[in-house]
Amino acid sequence: MQRLILALLTCLALACALPAQAAGDIAPGKRFVSIAFHDVVDDPAQLDGDAVTTDRLVAFFDYLRGAGWTAVSLDDVDAARRGERPLPDKAILITFDDGYESLYTRVFPLALAYRMPIVAALMGGWVNAPAGATVMYGDKPVPRDNFVTWDQVREMHRSGLIEIASHSYGLHQGVLANPQGNTMPAAVTRIYAGGRYEDDASYRQRLIDDLTRSRDQIARETGQAPRTIVWPFGRYTLEGADVARSLGYRFALTLDPEPADAALPMALARFLPTIDPPLSVIERNLRFVQERAPAQRLLCVDPAKLWSGDLAGTDERLGKLIERVRKLGTNTVVIDAAQSDADGRLTGAWFPNSQLPMTANLLSRLAWQLQTRGGVEAYIRLPVAAALQTLGDPAKVRLMFRELGVQVPATGLMMEGAPGLLALAAESGEGGAMPWQTHRLRLAQPLDGLEPADRLVLQAFREAANARPRLKLALLAEPGAPMTPSALADLTLFQVAPDPASTRRVVERFATERPPGNNVARRMGPWLAGPTPPAALELRSAMRGLQVAGGTVLGWCADDVLADSPPAMQVAPDVSSSTFPLRF
Repeated sequence: MQRLILALLTCLALACALPAQAAGDIAPGKRFVSIAFHDVVDDPAQLDGDAVTTDRLVAFFDYLRGAGWTAVSLDDVDAARRGERPLPDKAILITFDDGYESLYTRVFPLALAYRMPIVAALMGGWVNAPAGATVMYGDKPVPRDNFVTWDQVREMHRSGLIEIASHSYGLHQGVLANPQGNTMPAAVTRIYAGGRYEDDASYRQRLIDDLTRSRDQIARETGQAPRTIVWPFGRYTLEGADVARSLGYRFALTLDPEPADAALPMALARFLPTIDPPLSVIERNLRFVQERAPAQRLLCVDPAKLWSGDLAGTDERLGKLIERVRKLGTNTVVIDAAQSDADGRLTGAWFPNSQLPMTANLLSRLAWQLQTRGGVEAYIRLPVAAALQTLGDPAKVRLMFRELGVQVPATGLMMEGAPGLLALAAESGEGGAMPWQTHRLRLAQPLDGLEPADRLVLQAFREAANARPRLKLALLAEPGAPMTPSALADLTLFQVAPDPASTRRVVERFATERPPGNNVARRMGPWLAGPTPPAALELRSAMRGLQVAGGTVLGWCADDVLADSPPAMQVAPDVSSSTFPLRF
């Protein structure tokens, strides 16, 4: 049986070479992949969402050995960063988070047997608890004995194969994030208490205190200070990275699902296997190749239609919205961040800020509930041109977007009024760029040479992204714009009136004008925009025509959750992003 497995792994190795470098990709010799395991159990009945079974972990180690992968250490990554020694083509960094007891009883023996280095991240508060105590793991109490002891940690550290990293001392938890009671990851959230939010200085000091305590604890117990912070839940901010760097941390590990880059040691991406995946799933994910463009359906959300003036009434409407999202099969929502008047001036915001009156503190609640309960991505829309018209100062606009990023746990921003950014069309080979390549191109885009409107849009986006480094960008194009995705946007949407003639023309243009390649399709599509929701017939017709033309992206605005318009049961069979069964 072992020979059969090894033969099968060798065959798989022919398909698992990393993709060739493309524009915006990682330099040769600095690219590697990293994987983030957690607990390891013998009995499948003991599995939770992040655990794997022992037999599958053994098969994974066998696969690495048989398929020609090289398990690297952070020393190897650092040497590649300095240009001293390039990483091999198939390099992998193996990590284990949380410090479960299985790190010592299951993982450590495998590391010794296969001579593969491991990075192990310990949450100080859990390991430091006395034997027999109970600790809070997320929102549930678990026995402290589920985690390694310091004696076990010291033994693993002395082996030279297990590098001990910080997983913080007490940041692996949720903290109160808004008046409605949502808890969000502590490392990226401004705590809401006593009717006020934590200020910038207090947030920074909280991170300093925690990471210092974790660093000093590990140094005291092992004789060596950790050089790596592994962010709890993979969530981090640029402020947090700066704090970690100032305290002597030289590496930071995230859960961004993409290849890692030795040139970016404070943002090393990792793949997180969940639900005990089979080897074939892990192998496919480690290649980070999107073989099929995913369907994306977007609808807009106007908080004014949800806000009833009180928490109970608003939550009832929010529950209806979440059920509507599920029935429709949409997987992305676009939420307005502010209200405007007939002249296009902003009159009030749905999040705490220093620039506009706050209509209600609702936006973080909507974004979080829709993502965690509705299972969708939440883009936020705040028109830069309208903000500039209202505030009259680009610096105030940038500050408002910074506050938006700090306060709202968004997946991305929808931006408009940036024709110059839209004109930065993907060149040959880039139209099918993977998300991390688009992200790198966006970071590298110089502001010099951009028109003022385009420059301010990009600056505003970057201000928000300081608090949410993996924030996505959707650009909204004016009607008639060239049907080519922007090189800087994860998603380019083309506005069109939701009438039969207009939707037919946009589908025809999509079929004839878009660049070739399946991955281009996932980056662009029509946005049916009008003062009232589109008719069910037009929405279904547009979706069918788009699919025939090879499209996978469609959005519409307006949408009316209270009036069920367009009717969910009528349009879901064509609009739903799920294949089967539809979620009625």
